[in-house]
Amino acid sequence: MKYFHLFRCVDKEDRSLALGIKIFIVNILAFFPSPVYFGALLNWTCLEFAYKPTGERGACLVYDRTRYRHVFYGMYTVLHLCALFCWLMVYFTVEEKNKGMDTPNEANDGQEMNDFE
Repeated sequence: MKYFHLFRCVDKEDRSLALGIKIFIVNILAFFPSPVYFGALLNWTCLEFAYKPTGERGACLVYDRTRYRHVFYGMYTVLHLCALFCWLMVYFTVEEKNKGMDTPNEANDGQEMNDFE
């Protein structure tokens, strides 16, 4: 069910390529940079940094809890709204592609989507 919408958007012969591109984009946009931008935003909420003997700035000692909460949940909300926008684009693409087509039950006499097995 996880990739159902992806498979409905592309032709049968392009499904493996679409799945590979989807996994690549998710890794590039989500898994790799998320510690970087969450770390940068959370450092923005720091009130007092520790300093190393060399004078370089170290870890944060005290966070502004109110700002921390707003930044963390704000970033979480923005990322989820972006994901919702992407899912809506996929939904409307599927609807446009399937406009005027028979329903799956009419097309194959009650058998459910055998292309995905």
